[in-house]
Amino acid sequence: MRYRIACQKGFTLLEIMVAMAIMAIALVTVIQLFSGALRSAKVSNDYSLAVMGAKEKMDNVLAVRTLKEFEELEKTGEFENDMLKGYRWEISELEPYDIPEGLATDVEELSGVFDDLEFKLYQISVRVIWASGMHEKEVKFSTIKMMEEED
Repeated sequence: MRYRIACQKGFTLLEIMVAMAIMAIALVTVIQLFSGALRSAKVSNDYSLAVMGAKEKMDNVLAVRTLKEFEELEKTGEFENDMLKGYRWEISELEPYDIPEGLATDVEELSGVFDDLEFKLYQISVRVIWASGMHEKEVKFSTIKMMEEED
């Protein structure tokens, strides 16, 4: 007489628990990846908006032709655009720009030649600042502009 042993098909409780643990670890990892991607997208968006605002203010500065017009510009403020709400800007005071030593050897030979011209070179900076969590972040752009000293 042969006895048949019934084969049970299915998973044991231990196998199910191990599979659930592996799925839980994988799910947590995927959620963390999505969370990091969302944070990166937010930071990228913040910087993109700040660069847009800085470009707008720099365009205003570059449209100025004389020192008098520059002095009449507002130097600080907040953006009126709804997209840039919470962002503020600052325009630096004019700094005379001197060509750095070693940049051009001919400058020494020509020193004093350009002193009587009506136009001078000035360095101008635009800063955009915004709150990000408990910290402030900023972007700063600088340029050199030639302006008339008098009208």
